Amino acid sequence: MFGPEKREFQQGMDQHSLRRNREQDRLSLRKRKREESLQRKRRQIMSGNNTKTMSTDNSSNYQNESNITPDTTDRNINHSSSQLASTDGINIQSIVAQQLSSYIEELKSSKQERRIHGTMCIRILLSKADNEPPYEQIIASGVVPLLLQFFRYDQNQKLQFEAAWAVTNLCSSSRKVIDYLCKQCNTIQAFEHLLKTTKHFEIMEQAVWGLGNIAGESQEYRNVILRNGIFHFLLKNVEKFLKMKNYSLCRNAVWCLSNLLRYDGVATSSKTQPKLPPPDLCPWLQIKAMVPTFTNLLNEIGGKIQKLKIQINAGLLQPTDPEYQQCLQCCSDCLWTIHYTQEPYIDFEPASTYLADIFSTNLIQLIILFMHMDSVLLLSPSLRIIGTFVSGADEITQKILDRGYLKAAMKNLSCKVRMIRKEVCWTLSNIAGCEYDIAIQIIKYENGQLLQELISACLYDDDQVKKEAGWVLANLISLSDAEIIHFMVQKRVIDALRAVMKTSSVKKPLITCMEAFDVIMSHSRARDKGPYDYISKVEQAGCVEIFDILQAGVDDNDKVFTTSYELCCKYWPDDGEPWQPPQMELNIEDAMGADATDVTLECMPHAEVENAQQMNGNGNVQNGNHAENDNNGDEEDDDDDDIQPSMNGNQFAFGVSTSNNENNENGNNNNSNGQPFQF
Repeated sequence: MFGPEKREFQQGMDQHSLRRNREQDRLSLRKRKREESLQRKRRQIMSGNNTKTMSTDNSSNYQNESNITPDTTDRNINHSSSQLASTDGINIQSIVAQQLSSYIEELKSSKQERRIHGTMCIRILLSKADNEPPYEQIIASGVVPLLLQFFRYDQNQKLQFEAAWAVTNLCSSSRKVIDYLCKQCNTIQAFEHLLKTTKHFEIMEQAVWGLGNIAGESQEYRNVILRNGIFHFLLKNVEKFLKMKNYSLCRNAVWCLSNLLRYDGVATSSKTQPKLPPPDLCPWLQIKAMVPTFTNLLNEIGGKIQKLKIQINAGLLQPTDPEYQQCLQCCSDCLWTIHYTQEPYIDFEPASTYLADIFSTNLIQLIILFMHMDSVLLLSPSLRIIGTFVSGADEITQKILDRGYLKAAMKNLSCKVRMIRKEVCWTLSNIAGCEYDIAIQIIKYENGQLLQELISACLYDDDQVKKEAGWVLANLISLSDAEIIHFMVQKRVIDALRAVMKTSSVKKPLITCMEAFDVIMSHSRARDKGPYDYISKVEQAGCVEIFDILQAGVDDNDKVFTTSYELCCKYWPDDGEPWQPPQMELNIEDAMGADATDVTLECMPHAEVENAQQMNGNGNVQNGNHAENDNNGDEEDDDDDDIQPSMNGNQFAFGVSTSNNENNENGNNNNSNGQPFQF
């Protein structure tokens, strides 16, 4: 496996495997839980408060690590002070399922007051947060057609609203109930008629909510709603809702659109023509109008957030300001909706023009700009969008970098939320797995500052973040470029990989780190303990002890055992001569030419270039201070993994950072004028 003349293991570290979709395994459970909570939601009432409403929608709580309290987000979605939602004159605690027959009798009454009262009681039964709603009993009673009939009572908005709320909650039930509602009662058509004919925004919101619940159930019903034109109706009106500051209706419209745009069909594309979309996937041509609409939405909301943030920083508003929180939630919902369109459409070029339509707008610049804001609600979906793009073709990754992603990535490596730092490292690992010209931009960015942040993450951060940061370093090392490896060794990449191995209990990162060590050591130019003797540096860092430990108590056929065993046999054999560089007898000038001492990595800091230029023919550094620094680093390394980085200040500074690191004079991966994209 580790032959003296050829590093065969690198064949296994090909670009395809480096650009792996590791999120398929790592995020599948979290994604499934999120989608289950998002696709259907039930509007609830809080016992003890007759006018306040809330939702079991977990869309506002998908950031488990964001410390957003449910109380804050709930009132942003569904609080209503209108008379339509009032339950005055009704004791909510007295409404129980045992009285269902009497409520149904009232519902069938010819008197308007009794109809309203009976409908309200059924709605309350379906809305109580502390009880399991009696879905089956209500369906069995046969009152659903009557409730749907009330949708057409344009002269009685209270009755319309209560009936729509009741049916909306029925649509949050099981597939069996929804099949009955849609196939036997034509509930989709009833909601669509109510949505297009009502002039009351709260009734309109209930219709949107009901359609969103149905769309979240299956691809079959999703396609029915799409064919009926509701998608374009919502696209046409969602910007209007936002400009009217009707955030509740805007959020529900975006949520309904997100359910319509997601794909979970079971059909697969043709085996003979795999690039053809599945037959039950809505053609991109029919929904591509969402791109300019959502671009405008994000631009509008981003401007509002920016203005409100200025007032918050000036002390004129609190971070809990309702409008500010609502804007954040609405913006987050828009970003998640964009993410849901990526998976089904991004792989079907040229049958789908998805990528061309996305990059023809300033949507990516807006998404990256949101990553400079101090909100995890915006960071999480933004990172997921960017991560999906950079896990694709190299040319798409380059377009992301051209729009300034590395600047946002380096900023968010300091985020206080572990999940965000982990996601940033995951995106960078996919960038590092690209071809040389793209991967090298990580090393060049800010004269190696981004690389230094990644190495610091491996040394000091949480174990999960260490693992992802280690993937980035391993992918960069796999480029097998002598200058890159030397530069990374100077930046303490050996210590960083050791820290990853020391804390990892997962096989794949351990194997990847050992493969990276082999690449590093195989580029040693001498065994003289000099700057190019990487084997000695690996020994001094204490990595050999870790390799030995990995061979103890593990099955001989285990990949961790075989990798560590072969690594030790190659470089530290028990008998015979130790491994020697193939060209050990040649000095640098003989091996690389007369001007070899001038060969340095383009991004190497000036001081390190000077030190490198003072090497003698044996590869030793003549500068005494440089050698002393190397020795000190080796002596102190034993405790590096226990050092914790200092945290100061807030999670982020809003907008453009004022630190020197943000000034990219080289123009790498940023806008040419050095200014961020503005709303």
